Amino acid sequence: MFPSRPGTAPYHHSGRRRPPGTVAVIGLGRFGAALALELMRNGAEVLGIDVDEDVVQELNGQLTTVVRADATQEQVLRQLGVDEFDKVVVGIGSDVQASILVASRLLKFAHPEIWAKAITTPHAEILEQLGVHHVISPEHDMGVRSAHLIQGRVLDFVTIDEGFALIRCPAPEAVQQRPLDTLSIRRTHGVSIVAVRRLGQGWEATEPGTVLYENDQILVTGPTPTSTEPRRGDTKGAGATPARAGPGPEWSNGGVTPATSGPGAPYPTRLFWDPALLEYNFGDHHPMHPSRLEATYRLVQEFGLDRRDNVTVEAPEVAPDEVLNLVHPQHYVDSVRAVSADPTVEVPECGLGTEDTPGYPGVHEASARLVGGTYQGAVAVLAGDAVHAVNFGGGMHHAHAEKASGFCIYNDCAVAVQHLLDQGVRRVAYVDVDGHHGDGTQSIFYDDPRVLTVSLHETGLTLFPGTGFANETGRGEAEGHSVNVAMPTASDDSMWLRAFDAVVPPLLRQFRPEVIVSQHGCDSHFADELTHLRVSVDAQRQTAVALAGLAHELCEGRWIATGGGGYNCYDVVPRSWTHLVGVAAGHPIDVGTAVPQPWRDYVQERYGADAPRVMGDEVDLWWRSWEVGFDPNDETDRTIMATRKEVFPHGGGSHGGGTDVPVPGAARQPVYSDRMGNNDVFAVIADKTRRGILAALKDGERPVGDLVAELGVSQPTVSKHLKILREAGMVSMEAQGQRRLYAVQPEPLAEVTAWVHEVVGGAAHQPAAPTRAPGDAADSGTAGVGVAGPDVVVTAGADGTGTAPEATPGTDVLDAAAVAVPEPAVVPSPEPAVETGPAPAVGGTPARPGRGAGARAVDILSSLSGLRRRTRNPRR
Repeated sequence: MFPSRPGTAPYHHSGRRRPPGTVAVIGLGRFGAALALELMRNGAEVLGIDVDEDVVQELNGQLTTVVRADATQEQVLRQLGVDEFDKVVVGIGSDVQASILVASRLLKFAHPEIWAKAITTPHAEILEQLGVHHVISPEHDMGVRSAHLIQGRVLDFVTIDEGFALIRCPAPEAVQQRPLDTLSIRRTHGVSIVAVRRLGQGWEATEPGTVLYENDQILVTGPTPTSTEPRRGDTKGAGATPARAGPGPEWSNGGVTPATSGPGAPYPTRLFWDPALLEYNFGDHHPMHPSRLEATYRLVQEFGLDRRDNVTVEAPEVAPDEVLNLVHPQHYVDSVRAVSADPTVEVPECGLGTEDTPGYPGVHEASARLVGGTYQGAVAVLAGDAVHAVNFGGGMHHAHAEKASGFCIYNDCAVAVQHLLDQGVRRVAYVDVDGHHGDGTQSIFYDDPRVLTVSLHETGLTLFPGTGFANETGRGEAEGHSVNVAMPTASDDSMWLRAFDAVVPPLLRQFRPEVIVSQHGCDSHFADELTHLRVSVDAQRQTAVALAGLAHELCEGRWIATGGGGYNCYDVVPRSWTHLVGVAAGHPIDVGTAVPQPWRDYVQERYGADAPRVMGDEVDLWWRSWEVGFDPNDETDRTIMATRKEVFPHGGGSHGGGTDVPVPGAARQPVYSDRMGNNDVFAVIADKTRRGILAALKDGERPVGDLVAELGVSQPTVSKHLKILREAGMVSMEAQGQRRLYAVQPEPLAEVTAWVHEVVGGAAHQPAAPTRAPGDAADSGTAGVGVAGPDVVVTAGADGTGTAPEATPGTDVLDAAAVAVPEPAVVPSPEPAVETGPAPAVGGTPARPGRGAGARAVDILSSLSGLRRRTRNPRR
């Protein structure tokens, strides 16, 4: 048992489970200390753990027991008996990596219920993925609460659970003077008034006959608008999304009064539809059948999205020549007209009259009408008549300026973008998530630095049009403004969304567009026969959600969305594009929502097709955030890295650096630069073989055979890792006849080493318990600081006898990293003591996690000491 009163008596591992009410709090910053003290006031027994001596001394006597120790070490946690506690709280707030590492250690124990503080959304996601039972986001929750208080519409706001809240507010006039059971508040608005406080009186529960008056305050419970769309089911967020309004203090006949701005607000939205769009018809046996559009709009109608107050349905007009000429020269328009008038005419140089784009009577007018919808959307957004615009009949991204291709005659997206530019918009981002590369739109703006085109698609190695590789990056001043993510064949949701998350949001945030134009072809679906991808409707909806959030974040909501490819006409296309309309309209449809039976009956009767039962594919939507790390052995990660290596030096340097375009001829930065993220360099050096190669090459050029002999691994393995190091810019290769000699690149390696030194041993990641060289005196009046390798505790007595491993001085760049990593020490006692109270006991530093989250970081930290052993006595 703990002592019955607060004190500093040492706590020893008892081998027994602690009784209920015992809590260990790891990390005693503002959050952890406040939590621990409140637990003490509530009668709990609390063990506090922190690495900061000043913090431990300050709380000495206020907690049951307070210990200075490095909780990233599993043996330390076991010595302290943390595995016996009823609950453990990870309150580390200044070091995300240490938080993840501690959580991963605790998850090895069977008993404790683990609570962990998250600093950021990615941090929370990693903790949830590890399996932490409860993730707390105090800064986020307080920010939400404060926002409601600042707005003045509520008097208090408490989040009960994700998507559900309790608020205190004045009784709105609309609910006054009438018994609650006559108002149908729960049925109409989805909220409940659970308590009332009369002026000068206390709170009392409401009853069906309760009548509210002007000066009453009420408690309301119900669902809230969410600013993030779930990543896994309904639990994780990936980006802002419009959502229906939740409990609020104002009611009207139409429901809760919606906000007029913000990620959860229904923006004024223009939806383009007319039955004349069905005239874009290459024939009954052509994959792009117009029935897909008709089925989509009927489903939109079934959900009432076309009747929302903020949605205006507008008929697209046939775009005149002067509009088409924004992109397409007149001679091409004339050729299309000729084929339209006489379908027997073939103009192969313009791609007209082919199997993909056959001619038929009226093809010009039908194609120009598709352009008209997207163009009118751009006009409405520019004029401020709409913030969002959706033309799911558009998205003809294969059409080039002077050539039809891939079922596309005129490029409506490019026309809209060009109109925006001509009207003074300085930066437009075009994002294409069709299963096929958006080659036409890319080619039209390939040398225009005002346009950032991003295309996420199946690799051109296996799919039409055979383009869209990472090295297609733009030309001249627009170098770096053409971005392609050529996904592996058969990519699924986790791969698709990981790639989107790793490329699209960071690039758009750096580019800072004033308008976003997006193409939402849904042929990436696993049931579509024209691609090999395995993406679900749920994931397609998620990209729309993410783009809506980016539009709100970056360009005041201005977003023009189109359809595109998609050839499963009755199962996939209607659901995917109805989700798109719902997201754009600010009334997103949950993927678990049942498909209206009247629509299913109509599809069966009209087209003889079996329609889906729900609006999603009943999948567990999940993906790894890029912030978790890069795995060079993963095909998706290599694809992502290929794109990031090509364009992030440009986008990272210029798009976000205060200028509108990248600097022409700007030098590329290596993959490990801050523009690519520190997790990338960590992943590259995390592999033991690659660190061995770096150590072996540091003394000069060496052939593969020497490396194979020294490292004791196969030649294919060495060659594979050399390729990764060369791609990262850390190793160079020189051919001398039949021999290939490899050498370390000094400057890149110096930068990597400095980063490792900072992360593993630098003060920025370990504010307390610095490594001391032999002979350094401990602080007066305190014990010496011991430093341990993984799973080893070095005790430090009050006489300062604790020592650290020898630090090897020198100028070699690899030694700099090695000095920061302690050698394992030998501990004579199998169960060393851990000092409590003001006597600090355990030093050490956490590692930055790579691709395997917290648990993998332990192995990496441990193996880094091997790099030091290989380089301790370098040859000069």
